[in-house]
Amino acid sequence: MLRPFSKLNKTALTAACLLATSGCISINAASLDYQETRNLNVSASNASMLKVDAAAGFLKIVGEEGLEEVKVTADILAVDENITLSLEQSGDTIELEADANQKSHFNWRGKSPKIDLTVTVPMRMMLDIKDGSGFITVDNINNNVKIKDGSGSMDITNVKGNLDIDDGSGSVEIKHIAGNVLVEDGSGSLEISQVTGTVDVEDGSGGLDIYDVG
Repeated sequence: MLRPFSKLNKTALTAACLLATSGCISINAASLDYQETRNLNVSASNASMLKVDAAAGFLKIVGEEGLEEVKVTADILAVDENITLSLEQSGDTIELEADANQKSHFNWRGKSPKIDLTVTVPMRMMLDIKDGSGFITVDNINNNVKIKDGSGSMDITNVKGNLDIDDGSGSVEIKHIAGNVLVEDGSGSLEISQVTGTVDVEDGSGGLDIYDVG
């Protein structure tokens, strides 16, 4: 025959459950103790495309006439040195990968881990960009540009080629495009102007302004 719990046993059991539950949901915030600026570069004399895979942080890409290398300045803010940052050539493609590994920590104090990227490339290079979150700016590129973005604002100017954007959320401004523009936008305002080619937009929500299109 099973004996009923005594009041003492019930109290002890309740306290143990509360302690266990508290232990499960209490997460110590990780402080961002690791800060560093790294400079990377690779020759682009035999490369025609820059492929970017970036997680959190702003991304700025600017084309420069006469340049024959890809130069990257990475400002890192992270919990520790366990980050991903590389710039390598594979065939005719230069690949840039950056991730502060913020998903490996449940919580942090204040700002979240990120890697801010400032990139200078030859104007002639094609761009294929995959970005998680953060502001993106692209300027002065004489080739096609393709961007797949999760969240964050975007400013794309002075592209002499076709522009293809798949955007999750955040405001997008596009101007001075000498080619066709294709945009699939989830949410956020969208402004497109001064395009010589066609404009094709699929928009979820947010303001939409299109003018001065060829």
